[in-house]
Amino acid sequence: MFHGWGETTVNSLWWVPIGLAAWFLVSLAVGLCLGPVLRRSAEAREALERQLPEADVHQEPPQDERQAPHGQGTGSYQAVRASIR
Repeated sequence: MFHGWGETTVNSLWWVPIGLAAWFLVSLAVGLCLGPVLRRSAEAREALERQLPEADVHQEPPQDERQAPHGQGTGSYQAVRASIR
């Protein structure tokens, strides 16, 4: 069937690969734009970590924190911590 000059029809099944290709191109462009930003932020975080002394995660809390009476601090969290010890 002839549609005349300038008229084209695209089968609806063609929109699936066209949409997938568009998503791929958009994600590629976003990745290329975000890559340098994320790399710079990671380098800045590593530089900051090198400057700051590392806190020991497994360090015992100070004596006054370990023997705080119930009702002070963060409520039930302190009570649970006290009952575990």
